[in-house]
Amino acid sequence: MKVVTQSPCRSFARHAIVVGAALLVSLTACAEGSVSDPVDSSNSTARTMYTHSNSVIDRSNPAAVAGFATDIFFADVTESLGSTTRRGVLETQYRAQVTEVLKGSTSGTIVINQAGGIKEDVSYVEKGDALLVPGQSYMIAARYSEAENWYTAVPVSGDVPVTSPSNRAQQKVAGGRAVEDRGEVRKEMQNAIANAIPFSHP
Repeated sequence: MKVVTQSPCRSFARHAIVVGAALLVSLTACAEGSVSDPVDSSNSTARTMYTHSNSVIDRSNPAAVAGFATDIFFADVTESLGSTTRRGVLETQYRAQVTEVLKGSTSGTIVINQAGGIKEDVSYVEKGDALLVPGQSYMIAARYSEAENWYTAVPVSGDVPVTSPSNRAQQKVAGGRAVEDRGEVRKEMQNAIANAIPFSHP
């Protein structure tokens, strides 16, 4: 059964999102939580519960996402590092290798923070989104947290699975989402960056 729940983390709405969920929140503003074991995004037995959070931008507008994100890049996710619960808000961290930068100056191996995770065989994720899958390439639009030294992805529109340079005809599905053409996603984001809507905290 799919259930929509409201995120209790207030700062989520303020610092959020590019990342993510219905709320691109900088979950880093919330209290520290415990770290769980790595998440198995391919767990087909997990039930899905959709979360919902208020977003400070229109996540369906690429120009708004581009203006909100401090960094936009392509990266290959290499492994799940586990999940952290902060004031009841579940989020998962992944190690990734940056392969191309469209905005910002990130490079090398980084950590991507995503709203959601798997807990007690239940997958929590923003509606329309899916947990990142190790081995998959993504276009990531995110806000960088200096305190945590990670990039919090904007849910749905900020963590798009894309074809890899070595397999542009890839048609598989990553975590329940269809893989999109890397070239088309690049073109759309470059246009969004050129026409970015500046973000200012409310």
